[in-house]
Amino acid sequence: MDGQSNFPVSGRYEGYMVSSLPAIGNHFLDLRVDVNSEYVDSPVMNRVSGDFSRVQWINLPGGPPTERRAYQESWIVDAPTVNWLEDRVEITGRVRFWRGAHPATDIRIQIPRDSSTSGGSAEVTFSETGRPKWRYSCDRKSRFFRHVTLEVDACESVSVNGGPLLPSYDTHAHPTRPAGLRRRRLTIEECY
Repeated sequence: MDGQSNFPVSGRYEGYMVSSLPAIGNHFLDLRVDVNSEYVDSPVMNRVSGDFSRVQWINLPGGPPTERRAYQESWIVDAPTVNWLEDRVEITGRVRFWRGAHPATDIRIQIPRDSSTSGGSAEVTFSETGRPKWRYSCDRKSRFFRHVTLEVDACESVSVNGGPLLPSYDTHAHPTRPAGLRRRRLTIEECY
């Protein structure tokens, strides 16, 4: 079963470790999956990558616990194996860490297929040679791979006339463009 073009899997997922006591809830995974495209002309890198963070919960008197995350390290899976099954998408491969020496580590990601939603939670299992498996449950957060906060400043005189106008661009506005480029209006948000 193909169906990969009409089922959104690629995007950003995030979640906490759900196994490997006593670390449950103390480790966080920011997962980026790029195995199928959303647009006809969007490139697909055919990669999975992620960042591990350590989580610390701070209890202040009179308020709810506050979460603080400290980045630990990043990893990538080049050319993962992707199986489009009837009820789920399974992604497997060998993890390559950005720094340091690590035992051979494999990953298995399962994302349920449900035509009524844009993908479910990704269940992510890491298997390191000679160590217990560790798992994360990661909710889909966005079709985009990164979270960016962008501030756009405008003069007060612009705001008086109904608010600032943010730029947009018609991809066919210039006569010199790649052959076969799909026409669409790009906004700042869409570009990022």
